[in-house]
Amino acid sequence: MMKKILPVFLLIACFSLTSFGQEKAAATTAKPEKSNPYSFSFATGWALGVKAGTAGYGAELSKKLSRSFDLRLGYSMLNTAQAVELDVDKRTLTVDADLALGIPSAKLDWHPGAASFRFTFGAGMPNNTIGLKGKLKESFTYGEIQVTPDELGVFAMDIKWNSIAPYVGIGFGRNVPKKRVSFTVDMGAYHIGSPKVSLNPTGMISPTSDQASVFEGNLADYKWLPVLNFQFNVRIN
Repeated sequence: MMKKILPVFLLIACFSLTSFGQEKAAATTAKPEKSNPYSFSFATGWALGVKAGTAGYGAELSKKLSRSFDLRLGYSMLNTAQAVELDVDKRTLTVDADLALGIPSAKLDWHPGAASFRFTFGAGMPNNTIGLKGKLKESFTYGEIQVTPDELGVFAMDIKWNSIAPYVGIGFGRNVPKKRVSFTVDMGAYHIGSPKVSLNPTGMISPTSDQASVFEGNLADYKWLPVLNFQFNVRIN
């Protein structure tokens, strides 16, 4: 009886040892699974940036959506004032110009082939105002009448853009750095549409207040706002 059982026992033992050796070899040579480059994680891939350019200065929050796409939410602003003197018909006109520019924006970056170069599409809500005030610097004589600057009055005009403006552009660099920091450049334009003009003249020129439509017609072709921005980004996780 023992002579019949012994060969069977040895056969089972050899088979078990062979299977164990194959499993061990497979475990040793198995390669780790690669991570999915298109997977999304809300907790990682965030960056903060500060920017400066033709649209002023501002900040952006960037989120990596995948290997080729990033989402950006930002705001830029610019406030400046300047006084100039213009010669009009041998008379000196003093003009005060005020510019107030503010643009909240949302943009989607597409990096073809996950390269540093990117196309950018998005939109902003420009709240842009240009204020102009013009006044003669000195009195002048009209026939036998002398007219002072205060009597002639002040020519005041406000130009406003306030609507959703589509954005298209290109850029270089990664707003969500691969390591810790990055430097990026954006070139593009907002389609801001036609402006609204309001006139508030005083004095002798006050009857010209109904000429706003004439100025709107002259400015109708200026529907694009070019933008050039330089940005420094820091990855926050």
